[in-house]
Amino acid sequence: MTAPDLDARLSRIESGLTRTEEALGRLAEAMVQVARLEVALTHNGEDVERAFTAIEKLTERLEKHSEVSDERIKRLEDQAPISKLINGWVFAWIAGVFGLLGGVAFSKLFGGL
Repeated sequence: MTAPDLDARLSRIESGLTRTEEALGRLAEAMVQVARLEVALTHNGEDVERAFTAIEKLTERLEKHSEVSDERIKRLEDQAPISKLINGWVFAWIAGVFGLLGGVAFSKLFGGL
């Protein structure tokens, strides 16, 4: 093999090594980006898990509150007939008092006629 042939071969090998180094550099950059994405996805997964845990806790609290509200509504519904009866009595009593007052006032004003 002659010196020019040897120089040509070495030039091709050097060119190939240069391209390989560039490709390895790009590969290393890509690996760094993959690692960053993996960290970000891990954080997102943890955030989603915390969000679902918070949603579950809120759901439990809402169910308890709903049960308490249902009990209160049931008690109010049970007391509604009694409340209606008492309201009727109070209204009748107030109407009677105003009727008596009106009668007394009418007799005072027009009693002497």
